[in-house]
Amino acid sequence: MAERRISAKEVMIDIRAGLSNDEIGQKYRLSERGIRSLLDKLLNANLLTVEEHLQRVGSSTLPVDLEGDNGGRIDRKQVVIGSSEPVVASTPLPKRLEDDNSGSYAVSTSGNGPVQAAPLRGQDRHETREDFIPTSAKFIDISKQGQNQWWRYLVSILFISVFSTLMTVIAMAMFAPNSRWDNTTGSLIGISSLSNYVLQSLTFVFLFVAIFMVVRIEHKRSFLSLITPNESIDWKKIGKGFGLFFALLSCVLAIDYLMAPESFQFCLDPGRFMWFAPVVLVLTPIQTTAEELLFRGYLLHTTALLTGNRMVLVLVSGALFMLPHLVNPEVAAGFLPMALYYFAVGGFLTIVTLKSNGLEVAIGIHAATNLFVGLIVNYTNSVLKTESIFLCSTLDPVGSLVSFCIIAIIFYLLMFGGRLTLKRFWKKRQAAVPK
Repeated sequence: MAERRISAKEVMIDIRAGLSNDEIGQKYRLSERGIRSLLDKLLNANLLTVEEHLQRVGSSTLPVDLEGDNGGRIDRKQVVIGSSEPVVASTPLPKRLEDDNSGSYAVSTSGNGPVQAAPLRGQDRHETREDFIPTSAKFIDISKQGQNQWWRYLVSILFISVFSTLMTVIAMAMFAPNSRWDNTTGSLIGISSLSNYVLQSLTFVFLFVAIFMVVRIEHKRSFLSLITPNESIDWKKIGKGFGLFFALLSCVLAIDYLMAPESFQFCLDPGRFMWFAPVVLVLTPIQTTAEELLFRGYLLHTTALLTGNRMVLVLVSGALFMLPHLVNPEVAAGFLPMALYYFAVGGFLTIVTLKSNGLEVAIGIHAATNLFVGLIVNYTNSVLKTESIFLCSTLDPVGSLVSFCIIAIIFYLLMFGGRLTLKRFWKKRQAAVPK
């Protein structure tokens, strides 16, 4: 029987995505013993934790050496959960999963024989780096998980569009029956500004729900896989992205105010602001996260199935983000520069997503941008009509494009590259603190 090879990295991606043992066995054509043998080898290679192995095999003791799938028994040491002793096999494995600092292994099986594994070389090998986690995969590689036939994406995109739009129309008919939509201002007429903001934001709540449904039901993937290839969300990344970008926006606002104070109007109404602020703080992160899940999560993964070229991914994602934003009333200030602005925003957030290997930093940036507009300084004809502290009477589309590009470059250098990064700064600061 010809030997076939299975990538342990791919198996770990499927395990992290929540695939059951039966689904893994069906995908890789393994019997029950073959699956158990595979799980034991992943445990022995420290790719699978003791708790995960226990959950998979359903036993209070964990066999470290393997029982062949051909029915033959091999001596093995029983490792009790919670033991501080290292996991060591009593008999050497035929081909042990040795850690080569690459995080990539090949698991080979021959017929119904025992599962064997060895490190992958060449193009499947990752270079060792400081923050590498062997059980993690590249963010765009997650697109290969679950059910990913092309027609599923077509059906899912149609469902997302129809469901979010239909539910929004129903909500407007129920809660604002006497209102009407104004294409010029991009808002509802005949209701209060707060009600208008809530109803507009409901679109993104429904969008969030629709994305969750198609990922879990249609693609049979974990919802977490749209955000990160890791086991949990990195909230620190979201906080760093939010804090740094919000600070940069504040600096730009201060410079703009000093250069042209006549363009800004202090319009804070404490009473109205106190009503608006909590709603904005709750709904805006939902709105921005839903957009990131759609554009840098679902659609980016869809595009990644067609090409792994990062430049193409950035260009396509930027264009997809630009198109629906062209209906915003801000575009009336200058079509071409505003179109380039939205394209640059979408492209930059894609670069950040690929660089950080997850959606967390982009989520923080997007939330910081929209909260800054919603609470600090808004534009007279903005699609997001809120009670902000300042109101800008004119929108300079070219200036907005240039200032965003400058902010994006500074953010990237501080967050990821160059000699001045937040990581290096934090390490130096910690080193300077006396013990």
